[in-house]
Amino acid sequence: MSDVLGRPEDEGRRLAAKANYERDVTFAVHRRSAPVSRAAIVQGNAMVIPTLHAREGDTIYLHAVLRTR
Repeated sequence: MSDVLGRPEDEGRRLAAKANYERDVTFAVHRRSAPVSRAAIVQGNAMVIPTLHAREGDTIYLHAVLRTR
């Protein structure tokens, strides 16, 4: 199934049938994607969490700053 996942908790749960974990596909999506911010309404308040991602060799790093919410 996967040559990218390292742990079971890395596997997607929502729309799992559409997920693709092949290394070439995963890295191609990463190269084309831009940093994003996640937004939601939490207890009636708007919350935005900026995210950043980077790749070094075969490792993809994801970072989110929760203190900014």
